[in-house]
Amino acid sequence: MRQAGMKPKSHSSGTYWVRANARNGKGKTENKQVNGDDLNGDGIVDAKDTIIKLWLWALGGFLGFLLFLFVMVM
Repeated sequence: MRQAGMKPKSHSSGTYWVRANARNGKGKTENKQVNGDDLNGDGIVDAKDTIIKLWLWALGGFLGFLLFLFVMVM
């Protein structure tokens, strides 16, 4: 029987109450390594990720060049 979110726990020295939602360490998650080249988050760096990265790099360079021209003209 639970009372106020607590449940009884038996022990050799008697019974005491613990939180009903307390973990005992079994639910630990794994540490996943994140690859910066994996753009879509599927864990695999494939040709699609590489093409997207190259296009974004080229677009950034082009926009940087346009900004440079804008600053030089002003």
